[in-house]
Amino acid sequence: MFNFEYMKALFKTIGIVILLVGTLSHAMGQITPNYNLGKLVKDGTLQHPYLNSSQSILNDENSSIGCSTRNENLVLNNGLLYLNPTGTGIIYTIDSNNEWKRIDATCFQGYNFGASFFMYNDTLYSVGGYGFWNYSGAIRYFDKVVKEWNIIKTDTDVPFANGINAITYFDNEQGLLYILYSDSNPEYYLNKSNTEKVKLQCYNIKSKKWWDKYLIIDQSIVKNISQIKSLNATNDGLIVNLDGLNHSLEIVFKEKKAYEVNDDFITHLIQEKSKLENYISFCKKDTLLFYQLKKDSITKIYYKNNRNKEITLFKEEFKYPSLSLVITILLLIIAILIIYVIKVSIINKKINIATVEDKKELDFKSFFDSLDYLEKDALKIILANSISNNKTTVEEINKVLGTSKRNYKIQNNIRAEIIGLVNKKFISALGTKDILIERNRTTFDKRFFEYEISPKYLKKLSVALK
Repeated sequence: MFNFEYMKALFKTIGIVILLVGTLSHAMGQITPNYNLGKLVKDGTLQHPYLNSSQSILNDENSSIGCSTRNENLVLNNGLLYLNPTGTGIIYTIDSNNEWKRIDATCFQGYNFGASFFMYNDTLYSVGGYGFWNYSGAIRYFDKVVKEWNIIKTDTDVPFANGINAITYFDNEQGLLYILYSDSNPEYYLNKSNTEKVKLQCYNIKSKKWWDKYLIIDQSIVKNISQIKSLNATNDGLIVNLDGLNHSLEIVFKEKKAYEVNDDFITHLIQEKSKLENYISFCKKDTLLFYQLKKDSITKIYYKNNRNKEITLFKEEFKYPSLSLVITILLLIIAILIIYVIKVSIINKKINIATVEDKKELDFKSFFDSLDYLEKDALKIILANSISNNKTTVEEINKVLGTSKRNYKIQNNIRAEIIGLVNKKFISALGTKDILIERNRTTFDKRFFEYEISPKYLKKLSVALK
């Protein structure tokens, strides 16, 4: 007899098992690709590390992204193809067995659409991008140990996003990221005074530094980034169309130069690309290759000897001097004029220098003659010690003044009076506000003092009293 309840329970159990297996497979990051890319990785067809896809490669229903994927960034390295859905930190790999696997543990997405995605020295980088109504200049790298993205700190910020305000090219051999961009304000900023001029900036992965000075594209050729259309990448740079020119150009970034490209080649390139559907583009030496995923076919376009004359495209930006700089220059001119007047005045006074020096010697002598015998004795001992680069102690002065055996208070009073009179007579004789004898606390015991001749007058006094 057919047991309906038994069969119902059996099918229910089988359904649960299937559901669990599917959920487990998804949780482990394994997904089913739309196309067989493993074959290309295995046979070496895909060799260039910098690839571009025209459409989405992932099946949306099989990916772990919570929204519909637009397109992906692709990088090939050491027999693995890395895929990064734009706007996310998610990373998948596909090996030669055509197995996709998610290798990251990131949670966030929607912050870096249009970021430049590349690999250098086995490290994945994601630079710049647009998300949450703002542009980013962050330089992110993927840490394989913790399976998370981290940032590199720099002293320059270059906010950009491919396809919005920038076009980028990565030189894999030199580790240089070139960025053609225009300055752009966040979407939420009311005053959108964006800079129209197109700049060229470069980040060096090795040194972790930007160029000190960016270049700009001649505004007579291109006024803003929207006038530049990228046609295809080459081994040396980018083939672009510029609205201000009748010819397409190849920009060779490492040379900071641009060349006109043969019109027939550009026509052939555009016509061939218009026939392609859902492809990955890359290049080998002098050949542009386009792998069509659904048709499993490769279209080759040979690119050689198609450069014509060089075009002067880049130049250093001329900056008008700021108001502060103009004021600084004017102040510098005024200062030079003042120095000139002072020098002329000094030259005119040189005639009287000898007479003035003689008068100073007479002033020192008349000052010394005005002292009584105790003041002279005190000055002599202090001067002699100062010439020998020594300071005079209280005991030495007390001995000269004959107060060594008197009590402490009387010693202080007499010594202070003698030193004070010497300084007063010096000020009066030379017409200065400086004192001649300086008093300083001793190094080892701050309760006691030492005396010396002021360094300003030591040499002059010693010469005058020889």
